[in-house]
Amino acid sequence: MWEDSYAMPTDLTVVMRDQPGELARLGEVAVAAGVHLRGLAAFTGDGRGFVHVLVDDDDVTTAKHVLDRAIAAGLGTELRLRTGPPVWE
Repeated sequence: MWEDSYAMPTDLTVVMRDQPGELARLGEVAVAAGVHLRGLAAFTGDGRGFVHVLVDDDDVTTAKHVLDRAIAAGLGTELRLRTGPPVWE
């Protein structure tokens, strides 16, 4: 449970290859760095996977750092950051 009921998690989007095991690798990299994953949603299309990872504000810097390194090592192709409340379309 969140300690601060007014806290809004940050949505990091990782664009990945749509291949078996990639989502597990993403989770392993984040958790090994001490990032607490608050939520996760994954969708596929056009041979790519789009993974939305929700992290606490305190974990954003660490999450961006480890995910950038993982992407450079071939885990994914792009990292996008969205802050603020979710936008419902």
